[in-house]
Amino acid sequence: MKFHIVIQKVRDNLYLASCPNLKGCHVQAASQAEAKRLIRVAIQALIKSYQQHHEKVDIR
Repeated sequence: MKFHIVIQKVRDNLYLASCPNLKGCHVQAASQAEAKRLIRVAIQALIKSYQQHHEKVDIR
């Protein structure tokens, strides 16, 4: 499954990343590369949680 991610630079050493397709999937990091890595981890964790709870993944 592929998801769209958005990374925004807020200020020096602060980046926010989110996955608009998944409700509540947001991270912050000190670099763009770290934000990209963390949002991927967050997406995987969120999907795994849905699966473990036998819930349908809430994709917008």
